[in-house]
Amino acid sequence: MKLRIVLLWMAVAVLMATIFWFSSQPGTQSNHVSEGLSKRFVEQNPTTKALTDNHKENKIVTVNGFFRKYAHYMVFLLLGIAVSLALRSSFGAMRTPVVWAIALGFCLLYAVSDEIHQHFVPERSAQLTDVLIDFCGAFTGSTTVLLIKSLFGWIRPRTVRKISS
Repeated sequence: MKLRIVLLWMAVAVLMATIFWFSSQPGTQSNHVSEGLSKRFVEQNPTTKALTDNHKENKIVTVNGFFRKYAHYMVFLLLGIAVSLALRSSFGAMRTPVVWAIALGFCLLYAVSDEIHQHFVPERSAQLTDVLIDFCGAFTGSTTVLLIKSLFGWIRPRTVRKISS
């Protein structure tokens, strides 16, 4: 049981370090990575292969913006799941809605601190929309854990009664 708790908190730490690392990249470097993925996606997508170069460039810009926001959402969804599971394992007696609220608060504070951090990184800025997207991801992840816990809390294994002779 203790190993599970340690592994879950390690997962939280790894996710937070990953977020911090990506946020530490200067804007041009960060954009170069996501733009490369966007370009590959547009060039290999059957619906956009036949577009002219000008239209492809416009699509790459659009897809790049989507990928960047989607990455925010997904990494905080994972963080919401990891924090909820780590809290649940560490404090088993704590009620599930309390775990959910603490996990959301934790993720929200980290999202805000991440944007403050980005404010000091060259060519980056702090954006309220990113905090909202991060929070939505964390909300989805934490709520998923809450719902699964609630569903499995209702489904209890049947006890087998022994018939005495």
